[in-house]
Amino acid sequence: MHTLDFMNKTESHAAEYVPELVCRLYALVGEFEALFPGRSFTPDGHLVGSIGEVLAAYRYNLTLNRASSPSHDALAPNGKQVEIKATQGKSVGLRAEPEQLIVLQLDKDGHVTEVFNGPGSLVWSNCGEMQKNGQRVISVSKLRKLMTTVPTQQQIPVAENGSMPSKASQANAKTIASIKAAEAGKTTDIASDDF
Repeated sequence: MHTLDFMNKTESHAAEYVPELVCRLYALVGEFEALFPGRSFTPDGHLVGSIGEVLAAYRYNLTLNRASSPSHDALAPNGKQVEIKATQGKSVGLRAEPEQLIVLQLDKDGHVTEVFNGPGSLVWSNCGEMQKNGQRVISVSKLRKLMTTVPTQQQIPVAENGSMPSKASQANAKTIASIKAAEAGKTTDIASDDF
């Protein structure tokens, strides 16, 4: 069994629970938004970033740096420093040029898609101008186009058993239905044993 440096054997597949947890998170978001119409409770910032970091560590066998380390989030098995970005939106922002960059897109159903995996210099040279917040932004669509030019040898390889956790299980279908119902302004009861 392949185990990551920062996890013990009983936690080695903790990333497999992420899709279910993300579905539950969005079910709560839907409930908040149904209770307080006109207010947005979108998970963002550190929460989405941390989810992306643990999933990338699992998928690519990365050793995570301390939380909020400057410029890079992890170390790859080949010794490269890796910046990890996760988004639910249409763009990501970078504060500095990373050595290697992995960008993941997180959906409400817990599905995670690799958007970019390659040299940070390629992305940095294609980012927009520096903004007032100290970040240079690049769109997900541009990242996808750039990814088509990255040779396999310039990517961080997927770990032996590091496939992305699959989409939410059938048990989560009710959670997803609840999210959609809340977005439509309806309410749906979900029993706790459905999780």
